[in-house]
Amino acid sequence: MDHLSVIKSIFRDVEDIEIEISVDEISAETHLRDDLELDSLSVMALFSELESKYPFLNEDCLLNWYTIQDIINSLKAEEVISTEKNIVDSNIIFDNKKFSDQKIKELKKEIQQNLKGLRQNELFLLADKNPLRLMFSFIVALENNLVPVMISDSLPEFQINSLRSKLDQCGLLLNGKLETGNHISVHERTYGCLTSGTTSQPKIFYFDILKAKELARIHSKSIQLNNESLLIQCLPLYHSFGALCYILSWLELGFKLHLKSNFMGLKQLEHSSENITLNTSPSQLRFLIKEGQLEKMKIKTVSIGGGFVAKETLNQLKDLSPTTDIYTTYGLTEAGPRVSTGKYKSQDSGFIGHVLEGISSSVMLEDQTVKDQGTGTLLVKSPYQALNLTSDKMNDGYIITNDIVSINQEGEIFFHSRT
Repeated sequence: MDHLSVIKSIFRDVEDIEIEISVDEISAETHLRDDLELDSLSVMALFSELESKYPFLNEDCLLNWYTIQDIINSLKAEEVISTEKNIVDSNIIFDNKKFSDQKIKELKKEIQQNLKGLRQNELFLLADKNPLRLMFSFIVALENNLVPVMISDSLPEFQINSLRSKLDQCGLLLNGKLETGNHISVHERTYGCLTSGTTSQPKIFYFDILKAKELARIHSKSIQLNNESLLIQCLPLYHSFGALCYILSWLELGFKLHLKSNFMGLKQLEHSSENITLNTSPSQLRFLIKEGQLEKMKIKTVSIGGGFVAKETLNQLKDLSPTTDIYTTYGLTEAGPRVSTGKYKSQDSGFIGHVLEGISSSVMLEDQTVKDQGTGTLLVKSPYQALNLTSDKMNDGYIITNDIVSINQEGEIFFHSRT
């Protein structure tokens, strides 16, 4: 069977196919697929949907289709950074190979040279197909009082040019090469995050670095991430979540971080650690359950965010890996992005935990009254929220989200829908 033709025909002929993809996964990101123009996260979501709706597409067929193009992309990718095996003096792993501290120093020195031509507090766009170089370009930029805004390396050139045009032709560091532009000075000691544009027009929000680091520590504590953990990068670094929960959390805690140029599931990983943490989206989690590796890898913690996750899926994970701690989370870019975390103990569907330390929440009812409990539009007040929020997004200091939730007497929050 030509599985790709079958899948294409489903898209062409079946009008009512529903693909559950979380908000952060709708627009193109990471590595675009030439066949259906989907990124790897979206393909995981599509995989689960196709398998459940069209059982004649067997699992091997779908797995082969899912992995083949990403493997080709990985082979074609330019090897811009050399790696060495059997080096144990670093807490950074890149595609199953450990990086020495000396290699990281050399990389940072190279990046320092790449950033020459930018001034203090200057805004610039940052994109890189190599997550290791992306991460340290972001770090070196912060160390030099620059204001990086990470974007997807898979954005077409015209979209990048459009973004730069909207930002007064700011500079661009793309795959290690700097294209200078106008010197745009913004908030001091900050970095920027671009929203996905799924609920409104894409916008850049700016965050205070010191406060962001504080939120990174609070987030890490909420999912029991510590300096003995091994965190595997499943989600893109360039989102607000990636900047805070991978890069800044690593800077603050110093845990082992395994960066992946293409995350294609757990089969490709080589780990014997018993302290592994995964941050996943709902669609990724469904894929990982189907893949059948979770119960073999001794995962200590799985944290899920970025969209609604069904109770059935959480129970499947619990059955497969009974010793794994499961956390459901909620966040939005302009709030920092992390807002709430909860340990899953068979709570009702939609459970997204309690607000994190220092953050408060309430609900706005249909009559516009605001209550601490009840069902309505979620309002969030955070000391870590963006510096450039506008009044139309606020209500008495609270961010007005687009999410309908319930808050009970214990302060537990349950997600219902997005407006």
